[in-house]
Amino acid sequence: MPTIGNNQFPYPNTSDEPNIPGDLQKLALAVDTAIGGGNRLIDTLATLQAIPNTQLFEGMRATITNDPTTGNNGEYVYTGGAWVSQT
Repeated sequence: MPTIGNNQFPYPNTSDEPNIPGDLQKLALAVDTAIGGGNRLIDTLATLQAIPNTQLFEGMRATITNDPTTGNNGEYVYTGGAWVSQT
């Protein structure tokens, strides 16, 4: 699913498999994160660190959910210009 706009909101392509509940959840999470709340669910630490600086703000939270080979799963907070593990 591609993203659009300054906040990189998820936007389905017409070729994407229909998944209205899932797409709405992704959009709601992106909006919540963009306004300073919520928690991003990210697969790996590399994906988390690849988020452009223009989309980050002090105190932003994220959870790495699927990075078993490196053991980086858990809660992270963006502070001081870097992601800091909270676990």
